[in-house]
Amino acid sequence: MTRRIVLISMPFNIGVGGYRRSYLVLPHLSRELYNEGFEVELYIPANAIRTALKFFMQETCRGKMISYTNCLEEAIHRVLETLQNLERDSRYTLHVNGKALSMILSLNMKLLARKQVGVMGGASMGQFIIERNRGGLMPLFESIAWGQVRQYYDYSSKELIVYSHHETVDALAVTGFLSKYAEGVILLMQSNIKGLIAKSILSNIKSKLLGVLAVSPQPIVESPFIAYMTKNLKVLIPALALDPLVYAVEKPKSQIEQYSAVYFGRLSREKGLVDLLCAWSIISQREPRARLTLIGMPENHEILATINKYIAKYRNIRYLGYLPPEKLYREVVRHHVLIYPSYRDSFSLTILEALALGLKVVAYDIPAIRYIYSCSNMVHIVRKGNISSLAEGVLQLFYVDVEPNTCTKALISLYSSWEKVAKTEAQTILSISQQPSVKSKE
Repeated sequence: MTRRIVLISMPFNIGVGGYRRSYLVLPHLSRELYNEGFEVELYIPANAIRTALKFFMQETCRGKMISYTNCLEEAIHRVLETLQNLERDSRYTLHVNGKALSMILSLNMKLLARKQVGVMGGASMGQFIIERNRGGLMPLFESIAWGQVRQYYDYSSKELIVYSHHETVDALAVTGFLSKYAEGVILLMQSNIKGLIAKSILSNIKSKLLGVLAVSPQPIVESPFIAYMTKNLKVLIPALALDPLVYAVEKPKSQIEQYSAVYFGRLSREKGLVDLLCAWSIISQREPRARLTLIGMPENHEILATINKYIAKYRNIRYLGYLPPEKLYREVVRHHVLIYPSYRDSFSLTILEALALGLKVVAYDIPAIRYIYSCSNMVHIVRKGNISSLAEGVLQLFYVDVEPNTCTKALISLYSSWEKVAKTEAQTILSISQQPSVKSKE
């Protein structure tokens, strides 16, 4: 009997941590699993397709005189191009169901076309309610999509493992649909599991759950109920790696702007943006030569308005928006310090990238950062939520030169290869999938 694995993944390089990890590891992981005798098929949740389309529309069409329809068509092209590249980079070991993908794209096109009507004519109360409750409606959206594409899947004659790359509600909903055909389910936690809907879906697939992987201990620690669903909990080491583009960036010290700080990543309250800006008020008063650069997509209009308010007040803040990796790294390397006051992280690839580019880092004391980076002399950890300590930490690092210690170099070396990440992940999947399911033990 042929072994088959369905990877539920969101592999788009759109600046969102979980999406980006999936994008970078997927071709390597597919090859590793294929070499272990699996047929590998990719299923992308409908909501993830929608998120990618919206991102590509904003990135491609921002500031251009282009119609909404043409912008959407360009975004669809970007999605298809991404998937074609993933198939190619996997050496065609990764299979994408073209008919199912077309149906899900069509469903999203209809939804986004309705949104255009709302934008042009004023959003209705119904549209407002839908947007406000998008998280709760995700399972319904995925159910509608699954109802349209189920006809293109037949797993009746094949031993099937379902592996979800994400713990989000949309990924878990799809996992639930596919689990009915599966011998077992494996889940990767890139963050903790939040909300009653996600927990309810997990409870429903408990009998099929073979094990849970995590990118660090934090997702498991913050989701203690998961230990009651399976005792098979594995932390992947290494779980992530640096983008190869990081190594191509020149790092001449002569180009580093003294007293310059940078933040890059998702711009949100959860990532500490408001704390950062409050701390910057203190830093600007203490060091008038200080300069701050913000890079990334704002989570919402409120965050963008907050950024603009501080830019108007302090002339030493630049906001560059989203930058693709090749431009991002060339910009980041010119700075002195990364300010990263995130309240919630499972790994923080941002810190690893900053270290590899030679920056010093000030970050909040949260479990993942303490677990991974506390031994690095380049990372200054301060109490979470303490804005004055955050500001003081940045000011201290402005005035000292620090050479990376052995731990810092070891971290950069350990997390240097997506091939190593994929091999670790594939071997863990193989080990778990060969164990008897919970159901067979009962």
